[in-house]
Amino acid sequence: MADLETGNVLVGVLGAGKYVNVDYQLRGRSVFTYYATYALKKILEESGVHFDEVFLFGTSGSNWSVAEDLFEGYKRVIVPEGKGESELKDTYMIFFEELSRCRSITLDLTHAFRHLSQLLLIVAYYLDLLGKTKIEGIYYGLLTEPREGASATIVDLKPLLTSLRTLFNVEIFRRTLKVSGLDPILNDLELYAQQAAGREEKELFSSIRSVLKALQTLGLYVSCNYTPGIVDKSRDISEMTKKLTGTVEKTYPYILPSLKALIDETDKLASLGKNSLWITQLELARKCLELDKYTSAIINLREGFLTYACHELSDCQQKESCREKSNCACYELREAISQRLLSSRGKGEPQTFQKYAKNFDRIAQLRNKIVHGYIARKDDAKPNLHGEIAKLLEDSHKMMITENSKPTKNS
Repeated sequence: MADLETGNVLVGVLGAGKYVNVDYQLRGRSVFTYYATYALKKILEESGVHFDEVFLFGTSGSNWSVAEDLFEGYKRVIVPEGKGESELKDTYMIFFEELSRCRSITLDLTHAFRHLSQLLLIVAYYLDLLGKTKIEGIYYGLLTEPREGASATIVDLKPLLTSLRTLFNVEIFRRTLKVSGLDPILNDLELYAQQAAGREEKELFSSIRSVLKALQTLGLYVSCNYTPGIVDKSRDISEMTKKLTGTVEKTYPYILPSLKALIDETDKLASLGKNSLWITQLELARKCLELDKYTSAIINLREGFLTYACHELSDCQQKESCREKSNCACYELREAISQRLLSSRGKGEPQTFQKYAKNFDRIAQLRNKIVHGYIARKDDAKPNLHGEIAKLLEDSHKMMITENSKPTKNS
C-alpha cells in the first residue's frame, strides 16, 4: 500500500459526454456549472470545508477539457475503460492505490461510466472499514432533465453509508454481544441533526443517536457480565427503538432494518429478566457459551450458581429481590456464602450444603483456569471448554430446577 501523503481529498469521476450548464443545488446553496464535482467543491468550501487536493478519475477518452477549464490544480488518474474482467480488476487496484494515500475523502459519483462510480464506492467503503481512509461525504448530482439551464439536486448519500455501518455493527452485536465502532456513526448522526431542515428530522437523528449511545452502555455491561444492567438496558433500548420505527420509516428508512434487528436482539436479552436472578445468569451463561465466549460463560455460571446458593442457604431478609426482581440486594451475604462453600468444600456441613459446595468447587476450579489463562497448567492446554462448561450448566440447572424438595440453610 502507498504511503499516506494527502489529507482531505475531493474525489470525482469524469466521463466522455458533453456536459451542459445546470443549476446544482445543495443545502440552500447553488452553483451554475456543467460539472457536478466543481459545484460540490464550491458549495462545500463555502460551508467551511477545506480540500487539500482534487483527484479526478477517468479513461483516456474522458472529456478532460472540462477539468482543465474548471480546476486550477487537480490530479488526473487514468483508468482502463473496463472492457472485460481483467480491466475491471486493474481499475479496482488503481482506485485502491490512490485512495489509500488519502486520510479522508469526499466522493462525487455523478459523472462517468456507471461501473467506475460503483467500483469507486466499493473501494472507498473497503478502505473506510479498514480504518485507512475516512469517508467524509458521498454525493450524487440528480439531473432529471439533461438540458441547458435545468436544475439538479446534489443528493447527500452519506446517510446510506451510516445506515450500512449501523447494520454492520448491530450484526456484530447479534453474533458476538460485542459493541464497538459506534463513535463514527454517533458523529454522523450528530451532524445530520445539525443539518436537518425540520424539527421532526432533527429530533429523529438525535433519538437514533441516543439509542446507539445506550447500546454502547449495554456493551459495557455485557463486557463486565453485569446481569441486572444487561436486562434493564436491553429493555430500555427496545422501548426507545420501538417508539422511533414509525418516524424512521417515513424520514430515514435506510436505517430501519438495523433498528428492527436491534429490537429483536434486545427483546431476547430483556426477556431473561422475567426469571429469577440465578436463572437469568445461567441463561446468559448459556448464550455466551453458544457464542464461544467461554470466559463470560463461566463467570456468569459461577455468579448464577452462587446467587442460587445464597438464596437457599443464607439468612438474607431480601430474597425476593433476586427471586422476583433479578437483582441482588445483599452482596455481603453472597461473598460470605462463597467463602463458606469454598473454605472446606462443605466438609462438616449439612448434606445439601455439601452438594452445593461440590458443584460450586467444580465451577470455581474451571473458572480459575480460564481467567488465569491456563498459566502453569500445560496439561490442560487444549481443554474441551465448550463441553466442560455445558456439563456444568446442565448439572447446575438440574440442581436448581428439578429437585423435589427445596433445601433450607439447615437441611
